[in-house]
Amino acid sequence: MREWAVTVSCDVHFAEDGEKVEAWGDPVLLKIGKAEVELDLCAVHRKELDMQTAVWLKAGRRPGQDSRPHRSHRRQSNEYYRKMREFAAERDITIPEERPGKFKYPTKLRADFEAWLATVTADGSDH
Repeated sequence: MREWAVTVSCDVHFAEDGEKVEAWGDPVLLKIGKAEVELDLCAVHRKELDMQTAVWLKAGRRPGQDSRPHRSHRRQSNEYYRKMREFAAERDITIPEERPGKFKYPTKLRADFEAWLATVTADGSDH
């Protein structure tokens, strides 16, 4: 009796150069507009996709959910806001002040900062 072993390859490696690198974990279903694909990814490409989509997945809601859930605006630590101001300054982004010492942090800045924090946490570096 013959036995067969099936190895699933990473679609990204195969599409780029025909290389067959073993896929890791469950396939990923990606749907944007009318485009819908299923991807088998190696661990490197899966981590890359997770890091690049983290901010959108956090901001989104499940299909069919009627409305946005009420989010509690938990007050972050002073250190968190200090680091966000440093992040903005390093990128020449101005944070408007409502009054002296009271900053109004733009939503996009918060999202970019959160995404940056996720990459810093993922690779273990501090900057």
